Amino acid sequence: MKNPKYNRELSVIDTEEKAYLLGQIYGDGCNCKTKRKDKRGNSYRIILASINTDRPLYEKINSAFPFLKIATYSSHPNVIYLTCSQKKLYEDLANLGMISNKAMYDKTGEFHFPELK
Repeated sequence: MKNPKYNRELSVIDTEEKAYLLGQIYGDGCNCKTKRKDKRGNSYRIILASINTDRPLYEKINSAFPFLKIATYSSHPNVIYLTCSQKKLYEDLANLGMISNKAMYDKTGEFHFPELK
């Protein structure tokens, strides 16, 4: 089954569920723009990863935000992923302060909260 398109649900963080998801992405996620495109021609990837014991949580997040796809890979059997390759989501997260490479830009090791409007 194909995941629904992202319809700018995170352009404004106005619910607890959206704030929780944003916190999860900030804590364990990546908002990436790559030079190389995947098989479908996408060069944007939002990835949220955790250990497989978090599957019920990820299924609940997927139910609330069906544009995120649940994935597992044989190369990492103990990890579960939520992914999305839609440019609009990448842009909305970037506008909320979720930069592509948190480690590269924040050498202090401090956590910086996004500016929510």
